[in-house]
Amino acid sequence: MQEMIIYISGKITGFDTYEKAFKEAKEMLIDKYPGAEIINPTEVVLPEICDWDDYMAICLRLLDKATHIYMLDNWVHSRGACTEHLHALENDIDVLWPESSPYR
Repeated sequence: MQEMIIYISGKITGFDTYEKAFKEAKEMLIDKYPGAEIINPTEVVLPEICDWDDYMAICLRLLDKATHIYMLDNWVHSRGACTEHLHALENDIDVLWPESSPYR
């Protein structure tokens, strides 16, 4: 069986507590899917000369390594997360949703 690799996707830009939301999602995913590798894009740190497009390029490459994408509830308010969601659908990456999500 293939190893489960889960990429977390959600709003970052303009969301003051994004680090907390992504950290909590990672902790929940570790508990729910023992042994899965969790990719938290908020842990990616690039030099200050890099911009949103640079981060998206890296994040899409990380998403390509995932077997699943976990969509935080606020994903629809994020251009980047919407791009990641579409990329996942186009590349047969399974989508995971929070229990509370209206998008399930």
